[in-house]
Amino acid sequence: MLVAQIQFKIDTQENSEAQQDEIQWLCGTYRMDGHTLGRESPVAQQADQFIVFTLIPAEDAFDTATFNKYIQERLQKLSLVGLSQPIFNILGKDPSESSACACSKPYSFILFTTYLTLQSPLRCASCFSPVPLYRIPRFPSEDFHDIISWQSDYQSCDSLQMNCSTGERFATRQLSSYDSSLTQRGLQICMEIEKLTGKPVYYYLYRGTGKSHKGELERKCRHCGGEWLLKEPWHKLFDFRCDKCRLLSNVEWSFKA
Repeated sequence: MLVAQIQFKIDTQENSEAQQDEIQWLCGTYRMDGHTLGRESPVAQQADQFIVFTLIPAEDAFDTATFNKYIQERLQKLSLVGLSQPIFNILGKDPSESSACACSKPYSFILFTTYLTLQSPLRCASCFSPVPLYRIPRFPSEDFHDIISWQSDYQSCDSLQMNCSTGERFATRQLSSYDSSLTQRGLQICMEIEKLTGKPVYYYLYRGTGKSHKGELERKCRHCGGEWLLKEPWHKLFDFRCDKCRLLSNVEWSFKA
């Protein structure tokens, strides 16, 4: 993940409010197509320009060939409010986050996120690095709104269960139950990505409670009831994998040792 800035030169001083609106619309459109990460994109106004500070998944995030039609439409509106086309500048790597997937042909993907990360929720199953969403075929909506909305809801639930206070039981069920609305939405997203890419896409079912280590190892797939315990954890995280149902899970954390 990289830290970047986007500059917009001001051609006229008469439309400041409209200019700010157009910049916010464009930033939101970048996000929904996977080019920027996170909800927040602080804007600094100077005498002759606006500067947006943002996070991007990879160095090719501002390659115009990867923009969808909605970004192209918003770019055309900038001149109408007296703004230049955006000037992109990558400031450097975020040292606390991993780099984007560099695999030429990932053999499969994993839909995975946590409340701590701002990165793409699509992981390469080969290297487990985040895959920028604009590198896969777009959904019928021609953006990735469904994935990003799911990620936002998942992270909200993950925050609630980690805080162990308001809504903990509800949130934990959403994260860990096969039939929860959050899980079912995630599985639909996995199926859509699999259809578009022709590659398997796995979904992670969180496991937060268990009675014993032995009981955890004897668990069966939450959907088909089949064997899914792995000999070694996959990516040092997933103890269970069902290739038939495309499901992953973990031994309850207190029994991991």
